[in-house]
Amino acid sequence: MVGCYFHDNEDGMLIGNLADAEVTVTRSEFARNGHGDGQSHNMYIGRIRKFTLEYSYSHEAHIGHNVKSRAQVSYILYNRLGDEDNGDSSYVIDLPQGGTAYVIGNIIQQGRHTDNPVAVSFASESPKFSSKGFYVVNNTFINERPGGTFVRNRDPAAMATLINNLILGTDKLLEGPGTVDHCLVVTGG
Repeated sequence: MVGCYFHDNEDGMLIGNLADAEVTVTRSEFARNGHGDGQSHNMYIGRIRKFTLEYSYSHEAHIGHNVKSRAQVSYILYNRLGDEDNGDSSYVIDLPQGGTAYVIGNIIQQGRHTDNPVAVSFASESPKFSSKGFYVVNNTFINERPGGTFVRNRDPAAMATLINNLILGTDKLLEGPGTVDHCLVVTGG
């Protein structure tokens, strides 16, 4: 899918459980989707083989997530993802069943009205897929909510690897198993 615009709907994009499917979204925008029930999102990717989101803009999901993927492998590359001034999303990125994930080169912004203090969540439900890694590399994260967490990893068998991220205004960089290398944390005053 290239160059699409999903806005002001209950769910922006909903992909079901199709074990062999591969979905790629490129240069698309998802804006203000979600019913406000916490179960509808800007994009919801079911249990598929591979999901790639690249060069896209997902913002202001209403109580749901800006990106939610249950894929076995997720590539979230070079996107702008966030709440903007008035958004009230839950997670910016939710990867609830773990798997293998690459979150690389994104601008991730968590607004002051967010419904959840965690920006990127990995394996918050029981992990379904074995992991070959959870990599969070070269991202810029802006947190406007007091007391936020950049990454939470709930899979004890998968190490989160955070490398070369710029973090502005968060209290906790990583919650759960993982390593942090060459990340710059700037707190406001």
